[in-house]
Formats: sequence, structure tokens, C-alpha cells
Amino acid sequence: MSNIDNLTYKELKQINSLFGNQQPEKSNDLNIDDLIGKQVTFFCMNYIYHGEVISSDKGRICLKNAKIVYETGKFENVGFKNAQDLCCNEYFIKKETIESFGILPNKND
Repeated sequence: MSNIDNLTYKELKQINSLFGNQQPEKSNDLNIDDLIGKQVTFFCMNYIYHGEVISSDKGRICLKNAKIVYETGKFENVGFKNAQDLCCNEYFIKKETIESFGILPNKND
């Protein structure tokens, strides 16, 4: 039996208070609505997508003038090294596949 097994509940609470709340806040909403009308790059599970966010619902995001990015090139360079137009008015991305997203000012060509 270890020393931790001998601690009282009060002692455990005191130890826990020293470290505060270590759990990150959980959120299922990506706050995409704040990005409507902006050019956004989405790094998803398998591909990178870039386009203007025109709408969002509970499970997906709709992009206008969407591109699939096969090669970004250097991020400080203007434009992507290899981005292909998806040739459709609206392109939908599942929110559950998004790993990260952001506005990349040099990539809005």
C-alpha cells in the first residue's frame, strides 16, 4: 500500500487546490459563424481546404470559391504552391474532420 492510499479526503482536496482546475474547457462549437464572409484555411484530417465561409450549421461548413490545397509552400509566401479550384458554387466540410483553421493573410489570392 502506498502513502497516497493513506491520505484523507481533506488532504486530497488540499493537494487538488494547489493545482487548480487542470481540465481544458470543452466545446463542440468551433465559433465558425464569426468567420462568415472571410477567407479561411481549414486543416482537416486528410486535406487542406481554403475558401470563403458562407454558412455554418451544426455539422458542416459551407465554402464559396473553395480550393483543395495539395502543397502550401512557405507560409510567408503569397498564395499556395499547389491549390486546385474545386469548381463548384458551394463546398461543404464536416466540422468533425477539422483539426485547425485560421485566416492566413498571405494566402488570400
